[in-house]
Amino acid sequence: METMQSITNIAANIIRNKKPTKKECFGIIEKAVQSGNSLSGYDLAKLYAYFMPNLPKKAKSIEEWVAKALPKKHDDRLWTNYIQVSQTFSVMFATNGHRLHVKRNPSIDPGAYDKAYNKITNDYAIFNLGNSTFNDIINKTYANERTFYVHELDVVTVDKYHAYKFKFGLYLNKQYLDEALNGESKFKIEYNDNESQVKITTDFLESNTAFAIIMPIRGPENV
Repeated sequence: METMQSITNIAANIIRNKKPTKKECFGIIEKAVQSGNSLSGYDLAKLYAYFMPNLPKKAKSIEEWVAKALPKKHDDRLWTNYIQVSQTFSVMFATNGHRLHVKRNPSIDPGAYDKAYNKITNDYAIFNLGNSTFNDIINKTYANERTFYVHELDVVTVDKYHAYKFKFGLYLNKQYLDEALNGESKFKIEYNDNESQVKITTDFLESNTAFAIIMPIRGPENV
């Protein structure tokens, strides 16, 4: 009998190549019904991978909010496809390489998790960013701090992206900031001049000891 742990690990391997299709999953169920046999662990893993629900547009919990930073498609930098809980830094986080959602003092065990928060123990799923680099990212100090409301910002097109334009020359991917704010209008931004990351907090995030880090994008005036 396959355990939940082995099912999630098999499913993670399957998704690395290609998520199962509806036709494949129907075929698995049809074959089981016709034969009367139990499903194999591999078939269960395919069904698990297919039916794993998408994250809601608005996160209902801080755990869902963290997971919103995962890549939308499977990323070749394998560990970034999973929610990470680090004992070393006492944080849980997710990233797609361009933005990072972090919660300090996680209430779940260290390790890697899929977006349904089932643990993955495959070696490639485990966080492997250098300790000093990651520490510099999440514990950076900032010289500037300002508070904004979303409706104050202009939305512009930068290459193929929609971006929020700040009056002091900063541009942030609109999707990334919207997902970081999770429906809140007021937010605080911390930044250093000419640096490659800014920190975003809101009342909801601060109450959960959480924050987002977003890499700015080059605005049209600077191209």
